[in-house]
Amino acid sequence: NLCIAVTASDVVLDGNDQTITHTGTGEAINVTSQGSISNVSIRSVTIEGESDANGVTIYTRGDSANLQDIQLVDNRINDTDTAVDAVMDGSSSEINLSIRDGHLVNSTEAIDVDGDGDDSTVEVSVVNNTMTIENDGIEDIDAEGENSTLTVEVTDNIIDSESGDALEDIDT
Repeated sequence: NLCIAVTASDVVLDGNDQTITHTGTGEAINVTSQGSISNVSIRSVTIEGESDANGVTIYTRGDSANLQDIQLVDNRINDTDTAVDAVMDGSSSEINLSIRDGHLVNSTEAIDVDGDGDDSTVEVSVVNNTMTIENDGIEDIDAEGENSTLTVEVTDNIIDSESGDALEDIDT
């Protein structure tokens, strides 16, 4: 189940504080690329989900897929499995993701970024968010493929985790 798919560059999704109610599995908003997408901004959206669904999923498919300048700003994501889930599936791929000024509440995990392809680049900035989470706040930010690079900025966040870690794992 998917509510909104973003598959092009230069997209601004301004929710103007409106609510997307997502039921079932899948994700409320999906940003996916088999090639290159850049300059996507999702802002001022409230997502009400279910425990089997993700709020926002960012996904590269295949080799040399690039997602550049993806910005999640001033969003409220409630009651999901993972509030923001980014997966890089393929080598020589890039993700550049900024998550700021958000409220990630009552989800199992707030943020999970998996960069698994070889020769890939993962750049993630997580700034000024409030996370009230069941398990881990920032579950994972990684670039685990051979010859991959990882750049992470995590500043000015409030993370309240009921049974897990505020920051579980950042690694290459």
